[in-house]
Amino acid sequence: MGRELAGLYVLHGARVAVTAPTLAELSDAVAELRAIRAQARAHRGSKGPDIWSAPDDAAVMPLAYDALKDGDGARVVREAVEGFGRGGGEAEAGLDGVVLNHIVSVYYRALEVDVDRAMRDLERVTKANYVSYVEVALRALPHLREAGKKRARKAMEGGRGSPDTEWVRSQLVAISSLSAKVLNPCTYAYGGSKAGVSNTFALLHLELANHPGYKDYVSQTTMHFAAVRTQGFLSVQSRFPVLPSRSSASDPRDAAWATLKGGCSGRLEVLFPSSIGMTAPLYAMGGVPRRVVLEGVAWAHGGWEGSFGPPKGVDDGVGADDARQGSVGSSSDGQPREHKSETTIVHA
Repeated sequence: MGRELAGLYVLHGARVAVTAPTLAELSDAVAELRAIRAQARAHRGSKGPDIWSAPDDAAVMPLAYDALKDGDGARVVREAVEGFGRGGGEAEAGLDGVVLNHIVSVYYRALEVDVDRAMRDLERVTKANYVSYVEVALRALPHLREAGKKRARKAMEGGRGSPDTEWVRSQLVAISSLSAKVLNPCTYAYGGSKAGVSNTFALLHLELANHPGYKDYVSQTTMHFAAVRTQGFLSVQSRFPVLPSRSSASDPRDAAWATLKGGCSGRLEVLFPSSIGMTAPLYAMGGVPRRVVLEGVAWAHGGWEGSFGPPKGVDDGVGADDARQGSVGSSSDGQPREHKSETTIVHA
């Protein structure tokens, strides 16, 4: 989904920085995004305002970022700001938007693996999916605020529009999941990390909205997605073969559009698709409504046995079916599989 979202920003004339643990993992994405930029420039020609001032190569900046490495959050924000400042054209250093979308995920029940592995995975998943989100957000906020202030001044001066029509506030978007609000099987680490994202960024949203130095210049939105056809979903699907026939997964392009629009809205949170709008409130009610939701979740994954509980024929010992199922969502050495979901940093 990260690549799809970056492509939308590029089509709207923005310059983007995309991240992955290594630059080699970004080579195909960068080439594709630069080609999109060149095609859009050629198609648009001289129509409308010039939003294509930066060269195509400078419009897409690859940055290596390892969310599990101490200090990498500070470095990637610094390199993005410096890179946009060197981008040429009319660009000024600063950040107009940050979309936090990187994840590490494992899928197994906590009781089917040994405790050491469960804790090792929990620490890695939490650091990548939660702690790194907060670090990048907090380090980016001063740069987002400065970019918002510059746009506000231009709007007041009548540069590209009036205060009533100009897009002024910078955007901070965190990608969370319906798993943060509704329990799903085998997501004890992933769901917990996303719950942390949802709660922390909800609080940050309220702080920004009530801070005199930020409320007019930075908006924050958290996206809560149900299933999206990403690498993570394919890992879940491989473990629960009935899932595709009992539930629907959104196209990554639709999820990217929802993220673009959600960031522009500045709303506290956006649930996608809209059909899940009642799922979280029903679950939060507890009692019978919550039980109904959980029955539906268990059914979609093949039933209580094999989803929240072990399959038939498996004893209740800890780690009983680790060898058969515990590797799903992990690499061959037992470490969490790091899915390639790029965080996107935007300069308009």
